[in-house]
Amino acid sequence: MQVSYNLLKEYIDIELSPTELADRLSMNGIVAEHSKGIFEDVSGVVVGKIKEIYPHQQNDNLSVCLVDLKSDLLEIVCGAKNMKVGDCIPLALDGAILPELGKIETKNFQGVYSKGMICSASELGLEKSKSPGVLIFSQNIPLGEDIKNVKGIRGDVIFDFEIFSNRPDLMSVIGIAREIAAFSKKPLRIPEINIIEAKENITDNLSVFVKDQELCPRYASRIIKGLQIQESPFWLRWKLFLLGIRPINNVVDATNFVMMETGQPLHAFDLEYIHGRQIIVRRAYEGEKFVSLDSTERKLTKENLVIADTEKAIALAGVMGGENSEIKNHTNDVVLESAYFNSVNIRRTSRYFSLRTDASNRFEKGIDPDGQTYALDRTASLIAQITSGKVLSGIIDERNNQFDARKPIRLHFDKIERIMGVPIKDKRNDLKKQSTQILERLEMKIIKRDDCSLTILPPTFRGDIQRDVDLIEEIAKIYGYEKIPSTLFRSTFVQKGKSFQQKVIDKIKYILIGCGMHQTIGYSMINTDSFDWMNLHDNHPLRNTIKLLNPLIQDQSVMRTTLIPGILKVIQRNTNHKVEKIKIFEIGRVYFPRVVQKENNLPIEKLMLAGAITKIGRGNIWEKTENWNEYDLKGILESLFDSLRIKNVDYVQGEFPAFDIERNVRILLNEQDVGIFGKIHPDITNFLGIPGDIFLFELCFDEIYPLIHQQVIYKPIPKYPFIRRDIAIIIKEPISIKQIETLILKIDKKVIQEVELFDIFRGKQIEPGYKSVAFSIVFQADDRTLTDLEVDKIIENVKMKLKENFNAELRQ
Repeated sequence: MQVSYNLLKEYIDIELSPTELADRLSMNGIVAEHSKGIFEDVSGVVVGKIKEIYPHQQNDNLSVCLVDLKSDLLEIVCGAKNMKVGDCIPLALDGAILPELGKIETKNFQGVYSKGMICSASELGLEKSKSPGVLIFSQNIPLGEDIKNVKGIRGDVIFDFEIFSNRPDLMSVIGIAREIAAFSKKPLRIPEINIIEAKENITDNLSVFVKDQELCPRYASRIIKGLQIQESPFWLRWKLFLLGIRPINNVVDATNFVMMETGQPLHAFDLEYIHGRQIIVRRAYEGEKFVSLDSTERKLTKENLVIADTEKAIALAGVMGGENSEIKNHTNDVVLESAYFNSVNIRRTSRYFSLRTDASNRFEKGIDPDGQTYALDRTASLIAQITSGKVLSGIIDERNNQFDARKPIRLHFDKIERIMGVPIKDKRNDLKKQSTQILERLEMKIIKRDDCSLTILPPTFRGDIQRDVDLIEEIAKIYGYEKIPSTLFRSTFVQKGKSFQQKVIDKIKYILIGCGMHQTIGYSMINTDSFDWMNLHDNHPLRNTIKLLNPLIQDQSVMRTTLIPGILKVIQRNTNHKVEKIKIFEIGRVYFPRVVQKENNLPIEKLMLAGAITKIGRGNIWEKTENWNEYDLKGILESLFDSLRIKNVDYVQGEFPAFDIERNVRILLNEQDVGIFGKIHPDITNFLGIPGDIFLFELCFDEIYPLIHQQVIYKPIPKYPFIRRDIAIIIKEPISIKQIETLILKIDKKVIQEVELFDIFRGKQIEPGYKSVAFSIVFQADDRTLTDLEVDKIIENVKMKLKENFNAELRQ
């Protein structure tokens, strides 16, 4: 919420400086994210008056203006077309500094020297987007005056307040001024409304029919006839600049200003284009087409609420108006709308069309259900003031009186001190008087009081006040958090610390970080399109997802069942930023629906661990030029399993669709599937635009965790030496390394301590369909020193068993 210091002072007397005010409001939960002096980045700009305008002789797109500075007349070249003789304008002199353009100097425009520049609002930093013309001041500003010293501008500061979603009443100038009034004890000045109504009645020109009172509990309207659309007066345009709103025309500017002033969104329709002279508030027809003010055709659904006439929709309720009824330069009669729409419906409509506006933002959070007629009358009064229009007598106010959900709240005095922890009283007032006065300054209506409690009815604009603790929070804020001393807990407690599972997760992080990996944290929601480019078939288990009812964006429509899409997206983002070496991992939950659905059933959650490595580019001259492969990733996995003291890990051929066929591995622990690893299929890396190969693993932590021993059992260091023997055999391709290792270890469990693969060979010397594998076998006894003869006998037995079971041939 953007608002200026001087603008706030129109509604309440403020004795605090801008800095002190920002600090005090921040203590009340209205955080000033930014504050900046107006024209802080501007220097050398003064007020001038155009005395004469004549065309540039060499360029039809330029004009030459003679500008009066009271003490001097300057010739200025200008490309804008909205100024005229007699207008007061901001003139940047030679040497002036502007926020975006920097230093302004005298410049030759095809033979005419321009001794400065007439500025637009955007060039002065008042608008973020480019202004359509130069800024026109009012006539009563002294010529030659530095714009920083102009009355009403001097010393002004623009605040940008962060307004939390539970306080929509603060999304208005009056709302913030009301908060200042509460803690400063100053009276709030609400603008008075003085409308002189014409004899002609509104009901002779318009009727309103609200078909869906659940989505629109209140709809109010007025009509103003005989007005003329033109530029707003400077005072109104200036206030809109201070509020961060671009001026458009006098009618639209009035509706926008009142919205920012009161927090109530309004809309203006051209009465001429309302067919049947009837406004109907209804749900859209399925597939109904509507062109909004941004010239975009939208296909509506029956969940969208629209404002319609007897023939068509003329506005998307609470979000945006339609092109077919917008205010145009020739508009003479307007219908003003001030309504209360269902916040949930507006939020869904806004998200469905990805259309966020100032109006929808306020309706989504919830507006004052009793503020429609004041805002409507305030707007009508302003329009009548700045145009030649006449306000028709009467107001149409269709209202469902049952939608005010306020309930009285009983507040006990003893609970105030118990919750706050300190007595709130001063020399003159005790707890009861102090808390009562604060609540009254907050416009809380006291409907009953006794010696121990108050019964409070919150104002309609404070929908966030639901319980007595909400009232206590308000009392504490106005009383002042800074008056509450900082104290330690009076009770003592013992911190148990992290559970074993949490410690294991931390250990896994440290292990992977030690392997050079970086941790990432991804979204728990993904898009089902991910399953398509991962090549998962329609019945794949990972497609069994939990769908979100109201996804924030379409890319996050289902709960994830795998961490792989998130990992690949991180790699894609980093490679797009020219990162050449990527080693990442994520520990996060995935979600599956339960087989038997029951009411309030929570999904099945599994904690997963995934990681990936890829190396792109050749690096510098000091680094190895080889790219990483599946063995680098397997080394990381083995480091992880070894550090966790997990044995009996087996790697077998896998069939995961996202992996390359030849490098596709299932990971088994005690013959149970716990994960996968392999090379991402080239079709997927090409689709994502990722150069190079990606090697990825995903493990189910919930399957691994039970195999991690909480207690470490220590064994004495062997007293006797070991003997190592190597053996190389030729076996058929389908036979796995794990089968060989398991068989060798079973031959003599007391003596054979370790079997380690150290070579796999395929070549011309090996018959097709076969491979040569070489193992190193460690022999060691606990009770004696083994002899070569004993080891030779075991080796012969190993050869025999390998021959019997796998038809293995000894490689010479």
